[in-house]
Amino acid sequence: MLYLGMKFRIKAVAANKGLTLEELCQKMDMTYPNYNKQMKGNPKVGLIQKIADALGCSVIELIEPEEGFTHLYDTDKEYHGVGLKPPSNTK
Repeated sequence: MLYLGMKFRIKAVAANKGLTLEELCQKMDMTYPNYNKQMKGNPKVGLIQKIADALGCSVIELIEPEEGFTHLYDTDKEYHGVGLKPPSNTK
């Protein structure tokens, strides 16, 4: 099974948890070049789950939401799911 055409936000979630992608790879006993190779195209479900486990998050948090939606965090960087993106106040 593959995540066809989905965009991931692994770097952002890792940064939120205080990790670089290189540090994340170390946690997964994987080299960064190998990680990069496996993430090209459509990564396998097992890899995405392994990343989520290493980051201590859900797979949903790693998926870029559709337009008009955003991931919701509180001030302590605790994840609360996906919700509607607030309207921008640009004039």
